[in-house]
Amino acid sequence: MRATGQAAVHRIEPDRAGTASALLNSAQQIGVAIGLALLAGIAATTTAGATDPTTAEALVTGYSSALTAAAGLLALAAAIAVITLRTDLISAQHTNGGLNPRSTDTQPAATSTT
Repeated sequence: MRATGQAAVHRIEPDRAGTASALLNSAQQIGVAIGLALLAGIAATTTAGATDPTTAEALVTGYSSALTAAAGLLALAAAIAVITLRTDLISAQHTNGGLNPRSTDTQPAATSTT
């Protein structure tokens, strides 16, 4: 989680980094609470819909449905992250005049006019 926090406040002014970090922590906690409620609801609904919801098989089916939904959400989040990071990288290349955004060199390469 430390790397996530550093990535979230990377481009924030130093006097606002605390606020950005607090916002990140709050968003993570709210996301966990909503995610757990959603997955528990999926598991309970699937289990209750079974022919005999008191069996272990019904419980396993409910958990399986919840974990399948969680895997789908994880894949969606990964796709969003890749698209967002790629867009950010392309945007940084255009703003830096073609400089490598990970490079510490801030001067553009000299070009010959002859």
